[in-house]
Amino acid sequence: MSSKYELKSLKLYDPKSGKYGASLEALVSEISITESIDFPGIRATISITDSVGGYTKFNGGEYITLQFSLPDLSQSKSYFFKVYRVGPIIRMEKRAKYNIECISQETYLNESTNVFGSFKEKKVSEIVKQLLTDSKVGMKVLSEKYDDKNIESTKDKFKCVIPNMRVFDAINWLAGKAIRSDKKGAIFQSGFIFYENYDGFHFKSFDKIIEDALNFKEYKSKSGYQVVHPLYRYYPKKVGNTSIDVGVIESVTYPDVFNNTLALRNGSFAGVFGTLALDVIPN
Repeated sequence: MSSKYELKSLKLYDPKSGKYGASLEALVSEISITESIDFPGIRATISITDSVGGYTKFNGGEYITLQFSLPDLSQSKSYFFKVYRVGPIIRMEKRAKYNIECISQETYLNESTNVFGSFKEKKVSEIVKQLLTDSKVGMKVLSEKYDDKNIESTKDKFKCVIPNMRVFDAINWLAGKAIRSDKKGAIFQSGFIFYENYDGFHFKSFDKIIEDALNFKEYKSKSGYQVVHPLYRYYPKKVGNTSIDVGVIESVTYPDVFNNTLALRNGSFAGVFGTLALDVIPN
């Protein structure tokens, strides 16, 4: 879903000093923010047209604060991102074009935070809550990004050992084991996913997401704005009628299930390996 926006502020931020740096609003040509159920964190790509050599000021450790309004939805939003990549840089005679790639702060911390421990006779939802709120076990996400209501209760009593996995990898692995506490008829349902959107982190089943969408009521977002459920449709955009086009579904994709083999190959899991040299065994 896409919508027109009015950029209010885009500034670099130094968390160590608590001070704001350069303002980049005048250099922005496009902003793309992705909130999807097939990736645990929020991502953003900020396209820059730079005629002042601003790219020379980046060192890879910056944070960015982003504020904009959505006139079609009568809303205003603000984001806090971690910059993880700048480029590729296309240099021309008097200016340069490049992208600033950003992710949420928790997604960045996830890359250096591992979980190693055993959990006995706990519900999966309880383990997930612990991984997101206890820095001794997993990580402590920002308070405005965590709400118990967004973690669906599960029925299972689970025993597991998490072998040095990243926090988000561990939660995705647990999602494949979880069973809903509310069964439909005589059937216990599964199919949980973990994702982040503007309202924070969610651990829910597909069935719960569908039920919430069908029973949706207006609510106030963390910015204090009244959120109304858009009427989603799947048809070509109508030129010149942007308020209706906000609810147009542009494409439909199906997320892949969590790939344990890929995480293993990338070093997300660590273990102890033993070897046996056959040439030293006596006859």
